[in-house]
Amino acid sequence: MGERVRRSRFPDLTGMTIGTWRILYESKEEEKPFCMCRCLRCGVKKIILVSKFLKGYVLNCPECRIRRELAAQ
Repeated sequence: MGERVRRSRFPDLTGMTIGTWRILYESKEEEKPFCMCRCLRCGVKKIILVSKFLKGYVLNCPECRIRRELAAQ
């Protein structure tokens, strides 16, 4: 018999831009779907849970916000 493939309930977001994030690829850690993302403003890479994108919790890079706040001081 062939191997069973479990279908994810989340859509494939690879290549999409959400807020300031470009989604590079998806990965699975601890049975949860994650995305490797790169900020379009500062270039920082971060692994983010797919469900956080879909619920709208993650739109902007926190590193950019911190850098703006430090520059304003």
